Amino acid sequence: MSDSDESQRGSNAGGTPYGSYAASDSSSDESTRELGPDDFFSNQLTTTLNAGLAAHASVLHEELDVLWDRAREGYNIGLDAVDRLSRDVETRDQTLRELRDENVGLRAHAARATEWKTQYDNLCQTTADEAAAYQDAQTQAEARISNLNSRIAALTSSLPSIPASLTPVASPPPVSEVTTQTDITSVLSNSSSVSCRTR
Repeated sequence: MSDSDESQRGSNAGGTPYGSYAASDSSSDESTRELGPDDFFSNQLTTTLNAGLAAHASVLHEELDVLWDRAREGYNIGLDAVDRLSRDVETRDQTLRELRDENVGLRAHAARATEWKTQYDNLCQTTADEAAAYQDAQTQAEARISNLNSRIAALTSSLPSIPASLTPVASPPPVSEVTTQTDITSVLSNSSSVSCRTR
């Protein structure tokens, strides 16, 4: 290699000359030219940038894989949560339907109980009214008996004394009087029994 070739080569900071690189030239067939420092730094920068971009792309790819795995895991967790919530909602709806049906049944029972209580109150009121009517009838019967006893006593005291030989045989009481006494006795017994039941 000639001295002119050595002079045309550049040297680095340490004094080491840069090597020449053969390159194809479109204007001449298989001609060679020597690359200067600018071409060397450009190629080195391009190589360094490509290596950095490749490393950065690899890191980004790994991060994307991690994010993808996390996203897929979160998606699966979300699907499981949605399924669980759907089952919970279905169970809750079933429980609500059962509670509504039970509420309707309880309302029907309450309505029947209210109806029975009303009938019982009416029956008690009717029984009380009947007992009061029987009590009034008993009072009236006792007043009539007392009046009859007073009249009988008055008539007995006003009659003259009759000799025993002339005393007629006692005739049986009239049918109407017997019926009246029987009615009075039955009324008294019925009133007593009603009073006992009321108490």
